[in-house]
Amino acid sequence: MSDCIEVQNLSVEYHQQEILHNIHFTLGKGKILGIAGESGSGKSTLLKACLGILGEQGNYRTGNILYQGQDLC
Repeated sequence: MSDCIEVQNLSVEYHQQEILHNIHFTLGKGKILGIAGESGSGKSTLLKACLGILGEQGNYRTGNILYQGQDLC
């Protein structure tokens, strides 16, 4: 089964404050990923980064998000 989504060394900041640091995961086609954490831990930011909807204040510092091998950011 080929990889559907791959996040490589992703770091994201809002207002020059790093929110996500060096996130990496691979999700195969047909697989489900659960993300759990405390309020304010970056769960929504990770999803927004993967969807490309960080908004004006959000900034990709490092990393890649690949969908079926194509770079999204």
